[in-house]
Amino acid sequence: MKIRALIINIGLLIFTLLLFLGGIELMLRVTGLVKMKDYTPPIYDRNKNPEISYTLKPNMRERAFRNLVTTDGNGFRTAGNAKCKMQNAKFSQFAFRNSHFDPEEPSIPCQNLVVTLGDSITFGYGVADDETLPAQIQTLMPDSYVINAGTPGYHITQEVAFYKEKLEPLEPDALILIFYWNDFETSTSWLDEDNVLRTEGWQPPEKQCKPIKGGILKLIPGKCWLDLHSAFYSGMKEFVNTRTAIKERDVKREVSEKSASEEKVTDDELKRYENKLAELAAMAPENRLFVIWPDSEMHEEVRPKLKYIAEGRGFEVLDLYDHFGNKMETLSWDYMHPSPKSLTQAAEVIAGMLSP
Repeated sequence: MKIRALIINIGLLIFTLLLFLGGIELMLRVTGLVKMKDYTPPIYDRNKNPEISYTLKPNMRERAFRNLVTTDGNGFRTAGNAKCKMQNAKFSQFAFRNSHFDPEEPSIPCQNLVVTLGDSITFGYGVADDETLPAQIQTLMPDSYVINAGTPGYHITQEVAFYKEKLEPLEPDALILIFYWNDFETSTSWLDEDNVLRTEGWQPPEKQCKPIKGGILKLIPGKCWLDLHSAFYSGMKEFVNTRTAIKERDVKREVSEKSASEEKVTDDELKRYENKLAELAAMAPENRLFVIWPDSEMHEEVRPKLKYIAEGRGFEVLDLYDHFGNKMETLSWDYMHPSPKSLTQAAEVIAGMLSP
């Protein structure tokens, strides 16, 4: 009888565990918290200009990267915290068309129109509309209207083409260009027929099993099948991979801080970047700021070269390594993108340089 009771109890335990895991699996699939297929948040439109490729959708309120993303009629991410009204006729006609922002509400005339250009850091990956870098600069400069012209995944070629098409007609008074180290990339992503962002030259791969290979989770039986079919397992794998990436980043920070690491940026990449920056400078207003955003490496060799290039094109240069080193605080669940606290601190430095 004791053996039979033991078997029944073990069976009930296994059944309960399977029921619990099945419930989590169903919840993850129904809510879409874990994607079993390649997925891009529905926040992008295709652009006819191949150098731009894609832009943010206009008049949008969508959840992406764990936060709500709101855009105005031109596809600029908004914060709704502007306290002044632009007197620039071109801006008034262009920027407020179908916008969430009411141009009649503010009564104080804006002194400047400031454009903040860049990639996912400028856009505000993982933070709320009012926590983005441009939104916080806006708060610190209430007499200016600050446009968030950041788009995830953009590199310098896309930024220059986007500025020419969308921003130069507004005749801005100042430009803030946020440089990050993947801006040397030349590969431009594109939206496929399912509106998934693909890298240049992408081809559909065969399904491959890439299970968790470290810790106790590597001992789970049937992990290859789970990797291809289970949302719960995929979620665990994403969590484990992210924590591993954060640990590797921290190690890289320590090594780079103590000794110069081998520089991955080539002179050819610097020259290509300089040529594109010259194109941007030819269109940009006289008041322009080049911000070097830190990553996990110190880049002691390249940063002076980059500063020389930017200054040669009429940019004032702000090197945020001087304020953060290579240890800027990132989101708790991401190893690269800055936290709201870091964005606040950076905005204070940038606004201080732009203010008279």
